[in-house]
Formats: sequence, C-alpha cells, structure tokens
Amino acid sequence: MRAWSVNDFSEDARVSDQQVQLRRSPKYGTFMALGAGVGVLAAVVLSTSQPSDGTYSIGQVIGFLSLVLGVVGVGLGAAIALIFDRMFAKRIRTVAAQRTTVTPVDDREGAEPGDAS
Repeated sequence: MRAWSVNDFSEDARVSDQQVQLRRSPKYGTFMALGAGVGVLAAVVLSTSQPSDGTYSIGQVIGFLSLVLGVVGVGLGAAIALIFDRMFAKRIRTVAAQRTTVTPVDDREGAEPGDAS
C-alpha cells in the first residue's frame, strides 16, 4: 500500500464560498454533572450540620439526601444550561467560510489511489 504525499493531490482543487451560522452552545453534561456535585455537597453539609436522633446512621442520611439532592441538582443544572442556550441563541453570527474539495490523483492509468505498485 502506498502512502499519500502532497504531490498526490490535484492542483485545481475546488473552493466554494459559503455563509455559515456560528452559534455558541453550553455543554449540557457539564452543567448537569456540576449540579449533581453541588447537590451531593449540599446533602453532606445538611446531614452533618443537623443533630442526629439515632434512628438512622449518618451514612444512611447522607446517602438518601445525596440521592434526592443529586437528582434535584441535575435538573437545576439542565435548566440553567437551557437558559444559557436561549441567551446564546440570540447572538447567532453569520460568517463567511471556504470549503475546499481536493481529489487525489494517480500518475498510472486506471490505477486507484492507494493501489500497490
């Protein structure tokens, strides 16, 4: 199999100008993970700051509150990401871009690029 080189590409590459829309978007997974982390942190703070009545161990309280507040945090993180997405949607810019189409060429008649010599 032959390796590609710069000389394998044609000199007359096709270039076309296009108008494209440039838009920023938040990463939803990051916002949701951060919300879950804040929810778990809130659960730890809430469970350790309150006095225990002895019915449930501190680990059980932290686990239950982490589950509930983690899910709430994921929901709030997703909601905040949606709000940011709507705010960024107002700032869509149209910019010029160039699309270049390059086709490989081979000196041998009837040979496909990459065929063994």
